[in-house]
Amino acid sequence: MSTLLPNASRRISLPYGISITVYASGAASLAGNLALEFLDGSDPSNDEPAHVAADAIESVLLALAAAGVDLETAACKEAIETAVEAVAARL
Repeated sequence: MSTLLPNASRRISLPYGISITVYASGAASLAGNLALEFLDGSDPSNDEPAHVAADAIESVLLALAAAGVDLETAACKEAIETAVEAVAARL
């Protein structure tokens, strides 16, 4: 569910603790730690493939949000979950 913030910004809450803020200017920022979904329990700072995979997914989500795509639909949330599960299965 989107949360309206000051200055006409809005926050989008997505699966896996991902939070995107879209600003009135059209810029967007992302907070979250998606890489944790891909780690195998070893040292998290030492798992480059997990971080690369998370960065790629987060970059696409950020670009979609900045372009105005409604990421909070059930279909989008399901697609995010499917993509994360598919990547996790391949790492």
